[in-house]
Formats: sequence, structure tokens, C-alpha cells
Amino acid sequence: MPMETLKTISPRQIEEQEMQLLQAMQTSDIALLDQLIHPQLQFTTPTGQVVTKTMDLENYRSGSMTIAAMSPSDQKIQIIGQDAIVTVKIDMEGEFLGQAFKGAFRFTRFWKLVDNQWQVVGGSSVQINA
Repeated sequence: MPMETLKTISPRQIEEQEMQLLQAMQTSDIALLDQLIHPQLQFTTPTGQVVTKTMDLENYRSGSMTIAAMSPSDQKIQIIGQDAIVTVKIDMEGEFLGQAFKGAFRFTRFWKLVDNQWQVVGGSSVQINA
């Protein structure tokens, strides 16, 4: 029985997905967010709340989450088989549930190749001192 050939994954592919995700977040592009986020997403926010894909999309759709500015830096990408782990610092400014926020956050995201489409399956974020 022939072995299935695994697709070679480069950090550049993940960088491109991250750029698309950040753009979709900043513009509240629900269609693109829907493509980039796995249906079984589990994401822990800085307050400790675990957010699902449905919850995340609704926050953007309803306007509960708006991002005025994002500036990523210090990005690290680790490829493990057909998966990737990203850590990145993002200086952000926006509004969540009517409350303005501004600060530096460290995000960890887990990307998985599902049916030839990269999707975020999990992650977390914490506020850090800039």
C-alpha cells in the first residue's frame, strides 16, 4: 500500500494566513473569518472566557468587537507535522462590549490544515506590558 505524501508546509504559508486573519478581524470580514476559523474552535480570552467559533463570529457580526488598530510584532511560527503554532505580540486598540481597550497582547494560535484549508483550531491571548 503506497504511503500518502504529506504536503510540505512553510512558515511563509502560515504568515500569509495570519495576515489574512488579522485583516479579517480588523475589518469584521465575517465570510473570511468563517473560512479561517475551525468549527470546533476553543480560544481563551484575557479574561479567561473560552470562546467558540459561533461566539467569535457573533461578536464581530453584532459590532460587539471592533478593532481600530493592530500592529503585530515578534511573531514566531513552529511547524509540527501538518499543524502550526504561532505566537505573536499585537498592539491593539478597539472596543469590546462598549468598553474601549488599548494595549499589548500576546496571542498563541494553533493552525491545522483541514481539507486543504488552514484553520485556527485553538489559542489564547493575554495582555502584557509593552
